[in-house]
Amino acid sequence: MKPPEWGEAAEHGITDELNDTEGMPDWAQEYFLLGRLACKVTGSKQVLSLGGGGIAAHEAKASAKSGVSWTIYALSRGREETFPTLADWAAENVENPGIGGLKLKRNLDPNEAMAFCNESNRKKEGRFDFFRHCCGWCRR
Repeated sequence: MKPPEWGEAAEHGITDELNDTEGMPDWAQEYFLLGRLACKVTGSKQVLSLGGGGIAAHEAKASAKSGVSWTIYALSRGREETFPTLADWAAENVENPGIGGLKLKRNLDPNEAMAFCNESNRKKEGRFDFFRHCCGWCRR
């Protein structure tokens, strides 16, 4: 899958979705198309993502338009994010009625704030509570 033909991506009609990735380098566009192609070929209607960067955010945006539901866990990748992430996209769109089936799962990672690039998407109140999320075995 290399530009300008993009091979299998063109065969499945998803190269038009590259319009939403304008400005991304070729390697990032290739990863975007690879993710979109995986969803198209498998017929996926639900995606579960444990964290994710900007390329995954573009994939989610494109696939949500075709009825794919996303559940995104706001998990840190172990570093401060310098570009908008999948968690940023989810936080900004979880209430958007035009994007059905989008869920953002929060308060599972003590470093959750690092899952977001945009400060406004980070929760300021509350704190990580392990016992709220555990199975209960350890409290017996």
